[in-house]
Parts: sequence; structure tokens; C-alpha cells
Amino acid sequence: MTEKKQLADRSYSLQSMKHYLQRRKKSRFEVAAVPDTGILLNEDESSRIYNNRKEALFQTREHCVMVTMDKMLSAADLAGLLKEGMSIARVNCGHDHAPEWSSIINKIEEARKMTGIDCKIYMDLSGPKIRFQSLPESAGRIKLKNGETIKIAHKKEGMEAAHFTVTAPKAFLNAKKGDRLLINDGKIAGTILNTGKGFIEAKVAHRYKKSLWIKVHDGINLPDSLPFLTLPPLSETDIRESGFIFRSADLVGLSFAHSKEDLITLKNLMIEKAGRILPIAAKIETEYAVKNMPSIIAEGLKNPGFGIMLARGDLAAETGFEKLGRLQNDIMEICHHSQTPLIYATEVLNSLAKTGMPSRPEMTDVYFSQKTACTMLNKGPFIKEAVRMLKEAGADRKNQLAFFEQDLSDKN
Repeated sequence: MTEKKQLADRSYSLQSMKHYLQRRKKSRFEVAAVPDTGILLNEDESSRIYNNRKEALFQTREHCVMVTMDKMLSAADLAGLLKEGMSIARVNCGHDHAPEWSSIINKIEEARKMTGIDCKIYMDLSGPKIRFQSLPESAGRIKLKNGETIKIAHKKEGMEAAHFTVTAPKAFLNAKKGDRLLINDGKIAGTILNTGKGFIEAKVAHRYKKSLWIKVHDGINLPDSLPFLTLPPLSETDIRESGFIFRSADLVGLSFAHSKEDLITLKNLMIEKAGRILPIAAKIETEYAVKNMPSIIAEGLKNPGFGIMLARGDLAAETGFEKLGRLQNDIMEICHHSQTPLIYATEVLNSLAKTGMPSRPEMTDVYFSQKTACTMLNKGPFIKEAVRMLKEAGADRKNQLAFFEQDLSDKN
């Protein structure tokens, strides 16, 4: 595609998005609730632009299946996933380092050769994600009791008094008494009791009868403390490992994207380290990011390979589970009206992947995921079955039920 045509398509999408947002302001209920219908300037033109962008991001126009990699999977396991329909392997760079990622990528390459099936590599930059760096007594995991008080160091002077440290201590600079502290996607909820002296003190609570395990690298959310105001869009690890990531990945995810400036920072780093801008997926994980999506999309569409990831794990933790359905619909709609490919992520077919049996709501969730460009599955012992189910559900979605109509006459 020529640069002139790309600019024209971007201009069309900005106009289409603006048209949608203006209509939305008048009345939310005038806007179609189902993302695959709605107010488009030109249906055929929108479809052409969307398909071109999907191909630029994923190198295919088909619906993609992305699977989060487990480093314990063998090349034969990965070959099995490819045969079932996996088309993108996700390497989460929030865990481990280049040697482990390289091992996974080598096994994917071996699986490609075994099957003759292509597989793209998606690598997540961790961004300003907060994780436990160390636990008391240097343990790999510990139990937290309901009602227990923990101390987390965020400055050197707090290291002696606190028993927990985190990867991004500056995240606590705006923290204040009463702010929420959530652990492991909200499984454990806490309230900050006090700050100062280089550490914060928080009381934690959970709904489990027994103590709950937490591990090194488990995530932390501070939805009231606005950590993105004090943290850079890329972590030190992201920058240090970026050379390897940009050489190895077909597309790159930016975690906790909040603004167009975050995208610009990543693109500048790509030019510096790789000499080019790779396809990018901006992960939307906070309510502020949802509100700022028009600006994020406008910047992203300056380059041919760009998409959005609906990252429901941190989004639910950051905003509250009660808001997730509405915000998910908002994200799907604005991507639809800007012709931006969307990756539908987090806990899709989670029960099936972990236990071998899907829940009924999961199957409804799968149906909606098929309206997007790509569905992401998390790892689990039955991940092969989950990929197969996703492909089968996608095929069934093309079928149309024939209703019985014999009793619809006015004479009956």
C-alpha cells in the first residue's frame, strides 16, 4: 500500500470514528449495541480498510487464534496446537528473560518445520506493570491470610521495615490512605492504611476460606493511585531486552498503553533498535485508556500494522468487575467504527483450558470473540482442546438457524 493511500484510509477512519462519537453523545441508545452493525460512512470501504489492516497486523485476513506460551510445552505439543488452528504464539515478556523466550521461539520454529504450518510470534512488553519482586524470607511463594497486614517498600529507607518489594516502586508515589491495592487480578483486595518512611502498609482481604498463595511476579493494581502518572511507558527491562524482542517478534504488544505519547515512545525505540516500526497492539487495561482510545488509535493508524488488545484481566481489576461488560462493549464499538483490528483477550475458554470442560457463559463469550480479528487463549493442560473448540465455534457461527414459521399466519 502506498503512503498516500494509507493516509487517505487513516483520514477516513478518523472521520468515521468522529461520526460515531458525535452520534454517541446525542444518545447512547441510538448506537447499535452489536459491534458488527452500526453507523459506518461506507460499509464496503470500511470493510476494505479493516481487512487491509488485519492483514498488515497478522499477515492474514482470517480470524486468528493466539495462544499464551507455556515454556514447558515441547515442540511436539506446539505442533499439535498448530494443527488445531493456533496461528499466533504469545510470549509474555513480563516473565523470564531472553534465554527462556529464545527457547520458546526455537521450539515454535521446530513445530513450524514439523507441520509446514506458519505461526507468528507476538511478544508483550510489560510496560508499567507492577509485580512483586521479592517476598518475605526470599520465598518463591507465601500464603496470605484474610485480614493480614503487609508492608511493601517503595524507597530504600523502607527496605528494612518492609518484607515485600515490587518491580516499579515509583507506582506508590501518589498512593494515599484508603486507596485500593489489588493482587493477582483482584483475587486479593487490600486497602492502604498508611504511607511514609519508604513503605506502604496495607490490609488485605479475600473471599477464600483458607489462606491464599501469592508468588513472586504476581501482579499488583493500584486503581486509585494513578501509577501511570509516575511510571514511564516502558520498564527498564523492556528497554534492556528490546533488541532481542524486536528481532524475534512479528508483532509487539504494549501493556498499559494510556496515551499517544506511549505509542510514540515505543515507535522511537523500535526505530533506534530495529531500524523500523514493527506491527503494534496497544493493550487497553484502565478506564483512562478507554477514554483516550480515540487519540491512541489516531496515532497508531499512522503506521500500517496496528491493533488494540482488549486486556480484560487488568481492565476488570482496575475499573471494577461491574464495569467490564460496558467498557468491553465501548472498546469493541470504537474499534469497529475506526476499522481497527481488535484482539479479544483474557480468560476466553478458561475453564476448558484448565479443567477440560467449558462453562456455558464461556461459549457465549467465544461467540462474541469471533466478531473480532483475533481471540487470545491463556495456557492450561487442555489448551489443545480449547483451540479446537474455538475453531469449531467459529465455523458454527457461519450457520444460520431455520425457524419454523407455520403458525405465523393471521388466520391461525
